[in-house]
Amino acid sequence: MLTLSTLQLTNWRLLPHFFMTILGMASASTMGAYAPLMVVSFGFDRLKSNAMTSIGAWVLILTNLLWGFVADKTKLRGPMVFLGVLILWGLMVRLSRHISSLPPTPNLERGG
Repeated sequence: MLTLSTLQLTNWRLLPHFFMTILGMASASTMGAYAPLMVVSFGFDRLKSNAMTSIGAWVLILTNLLWGFVADKTKLRGPMVFLGVLILWGLMVRLSRHISSLPPTPNLERGG
């Protein structure tokens, strides 16, 4: 019996999106696994470091639900995805400019 999931995985138009999503999630999840350890190395305790690194996931859940709701109500799924990518790019450019303007920090491992 064919189910909805098997029909979606056999649609050749959806397969590139499926694989690109898996590849994007794989790199982000490996970085997320070590993020609390990096925050602990800045001097925070373990509970605070876990709380600080989980903020992005909570924001992502809320944003995903809101974005999906708006896209379904307006029937503009493609433009909503494009708008979301544009917002993401804008935030990444702004963050990279902010990070590049910060003064260099001393290397703490070498005691400098």
